[in-house]
Amino acid sequence: MIRVIGLGSPFGDDDAGWRVVERLRGRLPAAIDLQTLDRPGAALINWFEGVSHLLIIDAISGHPTPGKILHLAADDLQTRHGRISSHHLDLQQTLALASVIHRRPARIEIMGVSLGDPNARNPAVETGCTSLVAELAERFSRAEEALPLHSKARTAGLVHSDPA
Repeated sequence: MIRVIGLGSPFGDDDAGWRVVERLRGRLPAAIDLQTLDRPGAALINWFEGVSHLLIIDAISGHPTPGKILHLAADDLQTRHGRISSHHLDLQQTLALASVIHRRPARIEIMGVSLGDPNARNPAVETGCTSLVAELAERFSRAEEALPLHSKARTAGLVHSDPA
C-alpha cells in the first residue's frame, strides 16, 4: 500500500504537511491512503503496517528560504536541512526505531516545505504548499497505471477495506 502522511501541529506554518495532504484529497487515486497526524512521535510507527511505500510530508525548519520544497532521504534529516520533528522522538529517531523492530516500509520518501517562524504564517510557505500539491498530484496521476492490480480494483471501487 502507498500511504502519504502529513505531519504537523495546529500552530502557524507547522501545519504545512497537513495542508498539503488535505489538498491532495480527491486528487490522488483512491488506493493511496492519506493521513494527517498531530505530533505522533514514536506512534508514527503504528501507521507503517502494511505499507510498502511511505511518503512523509512535514514543515522543515533550518533552511534559509521559507517556502522551498525539499526532497529528503532519511539520512538527510539532521545533516542537510535542519531538523524535522514529530515532536516526541524526532523523525530520524522514529525511523531508526522502526528499522530496529522490523516495521520500516521498504520505500520511504520525505518531502517538506521549509519554514521561517513555525508559529507564524508566511506567504512563501503557502506558495510552497500549493506547489508541492501540484507536484504530487501530477506525479501520482502519472503513476496510477503502475499501481498493483489490487490497488486498481480499489480505485475502481471493487475492493472495500475497513479504515480502522
